[in-house]
Amino acid sequence: MYSFNWNELATDNLLSLLKNITGTDTDAEEDKIKNLLASIFKSIGGLPVAESTLNKDEITHFAENILSEALDRYFHLTGLTNRISGHYIKKSRSSSFEEEIVAENYINVNTANFEELEPLPIIGNEIANAIILERTENGYFESAKDLTTRIKGLGEKSEKLFKNIITFNEPTSEISSIFKYDYDLESKLKIAISFYSNVDPEKRLQSFLDNLASALAKKPHPKSTDLQIRDDFNYELVETSQVKWVSVLKGSQYYKSIPDLLKSADKFLKVAMFHIAYPKENHPTKTLLDELIKANERGVEVKVILDRDKESDPYKSTVINKNAKEYLENNGVSCKFDKEDTLLHSKYIVIDDKYCVIGSHNWSAGSYFQFDDLSFVINSDEIAIQLNERFDQLWKS
Repeated sequence: MYSFNWNELATDNLLSLLKNITGTDTDAEEDKIKNLLASIFKSIGGLPVAESTLNKDEITHFAENILSEALDRYFHLTGLTNRISGHYIKKSRSSSFEEEIVAENYINVNTANFEELEPLPIIGNEIANAIILERTENGYFESAKDLTTRIKGLGEKSEKLFKNIITFNEPTSEISSIFKYDYDLESKLKIAISFYSNVDPEKRLQSFLDNLASALAKKPHPKSTDLQIRDDFNYELVETSQVKWVSVLKGSQYYKSIPDLLKSADKFLKVAMFHIAYPKENHPTKTLLDELIKANERGVEVKVILDRDKESDPYKSTVINKNAKEYLENNGVSCKFDKEDTLLHSKYIVIDDKYCVIGSHNWSAGSYFQFDDLSFVINSDEIAIQLNERFDQLWKS
């Protein structure tokens, strides 16, 4: 292992890059800036140890990654990121399930315009106008309690609803609503420096790095606090997908809802399931199997993949799944076992390029009525396409 000093990462090349990005001329302050950068690296980078000596390119890459993460952390700590994902729950548009979880960015009730407020549940046209008028005449709202007290038509139930969708920041505290975590280092730095426009250009970069170092020293990365090696700087951002709505299926709600979802299939139905129990003719799973058969008969492409365990495995999935597989195949539905040397523990359904159902439910009476299983119906073209591609890979393997 190779131990290094954080000052080694504050290279002349890095300073030159920072000066070019931020448009500052800091030749007279280089030593101070290098010390500030070293402090920032120390608060974010964990233990300064590498597997081998670092060449110039590796040092630059390492330093840029740490600085980029430092900016993410700073923006979060100081409230620069106010377009945070929230959600609200509303009555479902489908008879198959009771409620939907709708994704929506948090909205500051003290700065939101009519178009942002009006679509929210409970609010609508009249209350949106009332909110804008009230805050204009009597000042901003300080809490959900304050909002529901001052606006007629909102009650205690509204406070719970607003918990995960509405914020009550003072208007002057909203510094930026344009920052995103997938911005590159240059974009992040330009956003940060833009808030120091009233500072002498020669001092601008130093002033920002001073604030950044102070904020991170107060709340350093856990591995820096515990003096652990960080080995995750070559990370890739977690991919996110657009979702129109999500519905939660708890326990027996799954069994009640799935038949209607299967009936809605127009192009294809693809089921990857660890267990499909069908021990006898009157077993509740027959209802779901028959919907697959009906879909196949009306021209929908139906495919089912089931787990097949090894003899040494304790799951007995081959035995459990045998009757369902035979029943589907005898009725014209394409069905196959996965590879014996892998465990297919997935439990998901893809319906056209629109809906997917994913969670812990197997197709078994225990899952429907006895166990504490939880699944989600997701209305998302992007996720449905991804799961469809994953299913096709399994089908071909």
